[in-house]
Amino acid sequence: MSPEYATLGKLSEKVDVFSYGVLLLEIVSGRKNIDLSLETNKIYLLEWVSVCTFSFLKNQVNIIINFHIVGPNANSITQVVSMVIY
Repeated sequence: MSPEYATLGKLSEKVDVFSYGVLLLEIVSGRKNIDLSLETNKIYLLEWVSVCTFSFLKNQVNIIINFHIVGPNANSITQVVSMVIY
């Protein structure tokens, strides 16, 4: 759920853009938005992505991408993920 919708309860184009970004992250990571079968710090996709990119890995998006899924398009996917998270 987008932060704007959660706090204001209003739908807008921003909510659609946020949702599209989450969908892209789900596709390239091969993960669900919420996966209760994972460790506590990995349950929520957006929190995990945030930790991976902003805390200990400093701009390394490769850990987010499931390269078994994206195959030969890895360079393009890396660029897309970079746009989504920044």
